Amino acid sequence: MKKNIFVVTNILLCIIIGLIFITKLPQQLGIHWSSSDSPDVYVNKFVGIFIFPIAILLTWIIHSVIFKKMIKTQLNNLILNILTGTYTVIHLFLLMENLDVLNIKVELSGVLIGIIIIIIGNLMQKAKMNPLYGVRTTWSMKNEEEWRLSN
Repeated sequence: MKKNIFVVTNILLCIIIGLIFITKLPQQLGIHWSSSDSPDVYVNKFVGIFIFPIAILLTWIIHSVIFKKMIKTQLNNLILNILTGTYTVIHLFLLMENLDVLNIKVELSGVLIGIIIIIIGNLMQKAKMNPLYGVRTTWSMKNEEEWRLSN
């Protein structure tokens, strides 16, 4: 459980902040923005508050049940923390946008995706050959040296 304190903290943070602002949020939350910077997909505010905590919980369960058995490295916990942290950041930005605190929509997603790609790209240099993530071609799976070169 100590290893997963970050995940539990993210779940609780999303729920608590959502419940704090529940009375200030509109009945329908925008969850997707078109290229014209206006929301084009809406959900009920209760769904909007709990969708990311549920996504974090499902990610944690899938990671614990499936991925832990396939690959046993510290990198897995780091990837889980990056994913759950990203969900939390997206959830907070979603709530702030619906509270009219932010006026950034499309630009923010590009920056966030870029940061995630940079972080995961740097982590992939440390990944050992595995059947789950990385460049998995016939050539790259021949041996550790080919794996390292392709990733």
